[in-house]
This record gives sequence, structure tokens and C-alpha cells, in this order.
Amino acid sequence: MDFLFPNMLEPAPGPVEVPKPDRGQMDALKEQHKHEIRVECNMEEFPYFRLGKRNSKDFNKIHFAREVRSNDGGTIKQRWVVVADSELGLPGPFDQDVYVAMEAIIDEFGIHPEGYVPFTCYRIAQILGKDHSGRTYQAIREALMRMVSTRITSEKAFYLRDERVWISETFHLYDSVRFEERKSARTKAAFEYNLLFPCRWYIASRKANYVKPLDMNLYKQLGLPAAKKLFRYLDKRRHSSPREVKVDLFHLADVLPIAPSFPSKLKQVLQPPCQQLKDVGFVHDFKIVQIYGTKTWQAIFTFPNEQPIIAADQSIDPKVQTLMDRGITQSAAESLVHAYPERIQPQLEAFDWMVANKNKATRNNPAGFLRKAIEDNYVPPKGFMGEAERQEIARRGIEENNIKREKEEVESQIRRQLKAQIEKVKANLSPQELAALQKEAEDNLSSFLKQRLDNDMRNLGHLSDGSLSAVEFEFDRIIEGRYLNIPSAEEEEEGERREGRGEELPSAQTAESGNGHQVSEVAPSTPPSPHPPTPSSSPQKKGFSHSLFQQFLPGSGQQ
Repeated sequence: MDFLFPNMLEPAPGPVEVPKPDRGQMDALKEQHKHEIRVECNMEEFPYFRLGKRNSKDFNKIHFAREVRSNDGGTIKQRWVVVADSELGLPGPFDQDVYVAMEAIIDEFGIHPEGYVPFTCYRIAQILGKDHSGRTYQAIREALMRMVSTRITSEKAFYLRDERVWISETFHLYDSVRFEERKSARTKAAFEYNLLFPCRWYIASRKANYVKPLDMNLYKQLGLPAAKKLFRYLDKRRHSSPREVKVDLFHLADVLPIAPSFPSKLKQVLQPPCQQLKDVGFVHDFKIVQIYGTKTWQAIFTFPNEQPIIAADQSIDPKVQTLMDRGITQSAAESLVHAYPERIQPQLEAFDWMVANKNKATRNNPAGFLRKAIEDNYVPPKGFMGEAERQEIARRGIEENNIKREKEEVESQIRRQLKAQIEKVKANLSPQELAALQKEAEDNLSSFLKQRLDNDMRNLGHLSDGSLSAVEFEFDRIIEGRYLNIPSAEEEEEGERREGRGEELPSAQTAESGNGHQVSEVAPSTPPSPHPPTPSSSPQKKGFSHSLFQQFLPGSGQQ
């Protein structure tokens, strides 16, 4: 299986060995105060990460759909689509860990008013308990780049707490990331000052305090990526249902996500991560049962009495926790944060840099050195990047990100207009044409999604909301190319390659679609786009029409 086992739809050969956490480590963790961080709630609910280590090109999109109750008591149909970059693929298991570590960093010192988060690969590795090798740092950079390149389409799915609305937008979880590293000519010590720019919707959600506590000690005890995602999802669900959570089995498979299959195979695939949650004491018990007389299957999780939900006012201040992570006692950390709140972050940055570069001053008693540095407000050591240099890096990063955000706003506007044009085309198609395009859309799906459709019909007797979302996504792509004359990203990339080689591009009148139908032979029911495609000299983001984007750029003359 692409997610958990080598074969996508076959159960693991023989008994499944569930990795069990070390009992001594577990007991030690239970004696500690919970290391709770606050995480943004929307990303705990929806699928975003693939769970298999193998980056399959066939699994490059995640389609998720559901119905929820609106504030007025009605129902809202939500759609959530995650589209990977064609080269980098979907964010994977390690990327999920990096995301959670970034949530911890954001919780420590927040998001700068200009919309960025300073971080170091050293700190991410430290939070995750990883070694500080170049290989680890490179994996962290690649994980963040993958998340920057991954596109999310929310149709009434991403919730804004302040406005009490579900937004319909296309965005990236992180707008951009900037990596800066400098080495001292005298000491050869490296200094990194990296900036992450979360998207405006994420920032708005954080500002509205749409967050929940997550126990990092428990998260790090889990070895299976599916167990980690299941823990994050159930931990949010149990805030409204502290004793028991019931989830439709196929819905749970979509949330994680794992490959759709028969209930018996889903039970086998879910057994290891569920068992791991039981082993660490997060769930008391779990079972997967069929509702009598129906085709409905439910996963039922019960939670132990001895693990009540910690109230927000009982959790440790994030700044106190960062000092405790570096060996300072809780009482001393609380005193330091109370007495010198403005000194904590700059002294931590200098301290982490010194530890990373094996400075002699931090070798014997690092916690004692850090405490003294905060109390006496030590001057940063030689070789440490000065404030002026960091401000200049931030200034350049803000400028570049603002340009990118303006471009994203234009793209978002175009997508809304494009969606309206697509709906007009659909409204003018006959039932026979709609049925033919529906069949074509299903035929165009990847083998993974085709298998999902087959399983839906066998298990449910109809297509699930997630499968319908996948078909609609492909349906819209067909209309874009055939009726609105908008080339796909793949066609434009091929056109750019041919143009670079000096080859003649195929005529629009004779070009064939991917299913062998000539575009000129299909009579559109609505007029084609008033703006014909124009060549693009610089590549834009994959998965979006470069030529359509060019029409709406400032100075193009189009509205």
C-alpha cells in the first residue's frame, strides 16, 4: 500500500508488528508536566500529508469532502483539495513532523507583525529530537519547500473564527520560505537566520485564537505517521466529545488519508496506528463495527478517565517551556520570563547558535550559562549575526513575499472568475453532453482514484463525497481546455519545451485533447474565453494557466 504497506491495496504479509514505545521513556514522560503547544485547528481536521514514505507520482492529489452544520442549523457542503507540485510531490511523513515543530516555534514567540516567523533548522531538529547533521537540515529545508509548493483549494472548508465563516479560496499553507546562512571568516562558525511566511488565512486563524493544545511528548512517542495524524485528528474531536468519538470508517480513511478499500482491509490497515495510540495511553479502547442492517461502518474510540483535557489556563507559558527545554527548571524559567520578558528570544537565539557551534562557554553547564546570560543581558558573541543584518534579511524577505502575495491575489481573482465561467458552460450543456463529460472525467482519473470509485460502489452503492470531488475536479479541467481554450499546465510546459527547441507549436484548430477528440470538432455551448492564450516568457506556478494569468497582470489592459 502506498501509504502504509508496499502494495497499495493488499494487507501486510503475516502478522503486523506494531512498534511499541519504550516503557521507560513513557514512564519518564508521564512524570513530567505535559509539554503542550498550541496548534492551528483547521490543519488538524483536514488531510494534507501523505503517510507513505514512497513519493508516488500517481498519488499527487488529495480530495476530501464532507457536510457540516452551519451556524443557523442548516448544512454546508465542504470540499478540500490538496494538489502537489509535479516535481516535489505531496508533503510526506517527515514533513508532518516539521509542520508540528513549526507550530511549536510559532507558539513560542508568535508571528511577527510583518507576517513572518524567524526559525532555524537547528531548533526544528532540537524539537524533534533529531541529530544536527547536514542531512537532517537538508531534509527540513526540503519539507518546508514542499509545503510552500503545495496548493490547497478550500470550498467553504477553512474556518475563520472571528468572522464565523468558512472561506472558499485557493492558497498555500506557507506563502514562502527564505533560508539565510552565513559563516564567520574568523571562527568558521555558521549562522542561520531563516524566515517562514505563513499564508494570510493561517495568520488570521492564529490571530483569532482558533488553536488547541497538543501534547508534544505524546506526539513524539508515536512512531507511525498514521498514528500521529490520527492522534491530531482525535485530539481535536475529543474536545467536544471527551469520553468517546465515533467516526464513519470511510470518512476516517479520507481524513488520514489511507487508500480506500474493503472494510476488512481498512480495519487491518488501521489496527497498527490505533494500537499505538492505545499503547501510549491516549485511547482506552477502539473498535470498528458495522451498524446493524446498513452498509455503514464506524470506528469508535474511547478515552481513559485519567487523561482529562487540560484547560488552557493550566498549560505552561510557551516562553517558560522553551527555557525548560534547554535545562532550566520550571520555577527559574518562570522567574526569568516574569523579570526579563524582552531578553528571552535574543538570548535564546545567541545561546542556540553557541551550542550548535560547540562554543566552550556552553559545554559544562549550558542551562546555567543561559540563565546567567538572560539575567546579565550578555552581549552576543563574535561571529553572531547582528541585528542590522537580520533586519536587512527580513526587509528583503518581506519585499519578495509581498510581491508574491500580490500575484497570489491576482491568481485567486482569476480562479473565481474561471469557476464562474465553468459553471456557465455546465448550465448550457445538454444532459447527454454532461453525461459524456462525466464519463470522460472518470476515465481520466489516476489508477488510485479509479480504485477509490470502484470501492465506493462496492461498499456504499454510490460515490462518496470525496470521490465526487475528484471527478468534479477533473470535469472542470476538461471544460477549461475544451470550452474555454485554457491549456493545462502540462500542455504549457510541453509548449515551452518545444518553443525552447525552436519547434513549431501545434495549431489550436487541430490540437487533440488527451482523449483523442479534436478541439475544433467540439461545438462549445458558450462562447470561448474572450482572451485567447498568449505565450509566457517566465514559468509560473505549476497547475495554473500561465496565459490566463498574464491577461490580468497589472498593465495588461484587462479587467
